[in-house]
Amino acid sequence: MVISLVVLALVVLLEIMDRLGITRMLERIMSPLVKLIGISPKVMPITLIGMTLGLAYGGGLIVAQSREKPLEGRDIFLSLAFLSLFHSIIEDHLLMIAMGAHWFWIFILRLVFTLGLMILIKHLSNKIPSKYLFKTTE
Repeated sequence: MVISLVVLALVVLLEIMDRLGITRMLERIMSPLVKLIGISPKVMPITLIGMTLGLAYGGGLIVAQSREKPLEGRDIFLSLAFLSLFHSIIEDHLLMIAMGAHWFWIFILRLVFTLGLMILIKHLSNKIPSKYLFKTTE
């Protein structure tokens, strides 16, 4: 019940961000990164929420959003792959800093590792036919 309320609140927040133009601004800022790793700009706002709030909320939002608007299977796949590598950047990094790590190296190394792996995942997923990777609704 609580998770449903949080997901509903996040969906409402996404709608407000979209109406205020914040989504478009974030898409422009993040477009070089998005193109590099193959994530569609359509799922980037949801991915950003998952990056900050966590994998469960981000994944839940992607599932909820895919039911409302048609999203490509590849976009969902790449977004969830990115989220599984680079989620909860606030709380994870604060935990590591509390244990004595330097924030810059924790963030940069994780980001570089994620980008490298996402480029590999994008290239591999482009070589495999979609029918083997994604469920179709036919």
